[in-house]
Amino acid sequence: MKKYGANHWRVHNYTLEAALQRTTAARTHVTDTLSASTNRTRRLLQQASESQLSSLEARWAQLVSTQLQLGVAGLGAEHEVRELREERERLARRLAELEGGGTGAAAAMAV
Repeated sequence: MKKYGANHWRVHNYTLEAALQRTTAARTHVTDTLSASTNRTRRLLQQASESQLSSLEARWAQLVSTQLQLGVAGLGAEHEVRELREERERLARRLAELEGGGTGAAAAMAV
């Protein structure tokens, strides 16, 4: 045992160290491959999403612009309606004055 025991132990350690190095190298290779694959997949998904995101952003800007235009048009229409009602009231008063104070025509125009 003394004659072969120490050498047998050294050979066994050498075998274990070689197996550890192979396993570590294989693990590193798998990790690098998975990392590269994951990064490539992520990059492709981001590139595909980029055009969709740009399209959605442009659509959003267009809708916001349209909403603002509609808001301004609505305010303009409200102002015009207010002016037309004031004009109708002014004309109704003027008609009443011309008719000598009659309320029938003025009441008809107010409706």
